[in-house]
Amino acid sequence: LHRFVFQTLRPEDLDGAISHFKAAIEMDSNFALAHSGLGVCYVSYVLKGMGGFDYYRFAKEALERALALDPELIEARVRMVYVDLAEGAAKSARREVHRMLRQAPNDPSVHVAAAYVYRLSGIYDRALDEWDAYLRLSPADVVLASYNRARIHLYRKDTERAAKELEAGLAVEPDHPLLRLYAAMIHYIKNDFGKAIAELNEILTKHPDLYSYKLFLSLCYAALGDEERAIA
Repeated sequence: LHRFVFQTLRPEDLDGAISHFKAAIEMDSNFALAHSGLGVCYVSYVLKGMGGFDYYRFAKEALERALALDPELIEARVRMVYVDLAEGAAKSARREVHRMLRQAPNDPSVHVAAAYVYRLSGIYDRALDEWDAYLRLSPADVVLASYNRARIHLYRKDTERAAKELEAGLAVEPDHPLLRLYAAMIHYIKNDFGKAIAELNEILTKHPDLYSYKLFLSLCYAALGDEERAIA
């Protein structure tokens, strides 16, 4: 699971993690962390643009089982925030994030969830503050912070800061698909559609299951006036 999130975004890594979590549950059906880990995997399928909405239902079932076994399990509570957001329960998600920030301020995943909620709420300064807090607690996880911070800077149309964030991440993982996706977005914003298309096609050649990237590729072809490829 760690390798999927921080290095590869390859579905086989996620499938492998699911297989191990399911095996753990077969050994001990009351092992809350195994149910929670399974929920994390199912959430990841949707967050990374590889799975349909059904995966949130799978995630919710696994996370609710984990919380029934251990109501204070932070990992499961953090991932339920993403499920709440997907179901339109934004107020509930914000309340839970604020509770967790008070109860578990030294858990890096809490700050990731807070940054996610603040970004979706358009509170970009607070989102960046949460990524700073995350890196103080987990300084080796530059890649995750890098592309998420770059995304916020792109929303603000600050391509220079976004590019600097991506440079930091690419120095660690030069082939990480999300880092390269946002690099392609910078090319798009600068009207260099050919470079954006080349970057996206290279990513999709290596990672054909990243379906959401194809939407952005379609926009790039449309911007070039290539309607046939955009529709395809």
